[in-house]
Amino acid sequence: MRIDIIMKKKNITVYDNLAYIGIMLIANLIAAVAMLLFISILGKSNDRDMIIENYKLFAVIFAFVGVIASSLVMSFYFKRKLPSIDFSNSEEGGIKAIIKNFCLLVLPGEILRFVFASIPTNPGSMFGYRFFDGFLAMPSNLLYDWFYLMPNNRLEIIRKSGYTFADNALFVLVYLIYFIVYIGILFLIFWRIWKENETARKNEVKLYMDYDQVK
Repeated sequence: MRIDIIMKKKNITVYDNLAYIGIMLIANLIAAVAMLLFISILGKSNDRDMIIENYKLFAVIFAFVGVIASSLVMSFYFKRKLPSIDFSNSEEGGIKAIIKNFCLLVLPGEILRFVFASIPTNPGSMFGYRFFDGFLAMPSNLLYDWFYLMPNNRLEIIRKSGYTFADNALFVLVYLIYFIVYIGILFLIFWRIWKENETARKNEVKLYMDYDQVK
């Protein structure tokens, strides 16, 4: 097998962005389920009173569970996707190439989720969260609820009168913090898997170069 065939890869396309969006939605649904299960388990334990007394701390913990769950799903996607990305113009996997490919693959879908999740739709019937009852961005919705809606008894007022500018601005702020943390974690995963594939590609090229020399 020739080296040029081995190295034949493709650039990130619109179809890759659509595939990312599909996987991203599944990952965040799984994250929502993981959070709800964790909350349910702890809620039925003897630590219920401790959770209520320290609800802000546990809001962060529950949100982190969701972030980790969705990040794990996305890491499986990256492991399958990155071997097909074109490394030929990557300056041997330089940081600029990693950032460029990460942004092309990840940011379109994540920005789209940010926009849709921030739309002030009517509160859902189950949790009172906006847009699909928060299932596509459960960590940010939970933080917004436990840090702002619940302490200020805002949910019933919102159901009756709708969102105020402050309601929407605070949600965007909470989501922006979540967005930065989540994107940062995804980038670290992407970078590590990229480096693993870069090493594998170099070893593969060296193997076939050595093979050609001994033929």
